[in-house]
Amino acid sequence: MQNLSAAQLRQAADVKSQIEDLQKELDDLFAGGSTARNAAPRHAPRSTTPAPVAATTEISEQPAKASRRRRKRRLSPEARARISAAAKARWATHRARK
Repeated sequence: MQNLSAAQLRQAADVKSQIEDLQKELDDLFAGGSTARNAAPRHAPRSTTPAPVAATTEISEQPAKASRRRRKRRLSPEARARISAAAKARWATHRARK
């Protein structure tokens, strides 16, 4: 392992970063976390120095955190009416263009 080139070390660091991102996404899915549209950007800024190889090959064996279920958000009738009115206005302009 000590004979790895700089390119191989960078590739190992990239793979580890991708694995961490996917693990976070899985944790969010199982914990009822945010959706893909509302989630933070998937990739954090990368450092210019590659991570040590030993750190890139370790796998965490800690169990996923058990989280409380989030209550379902409900819209008020006023909010639903505003959304409906906006959608009807969009469709009206769409139909007027045809």
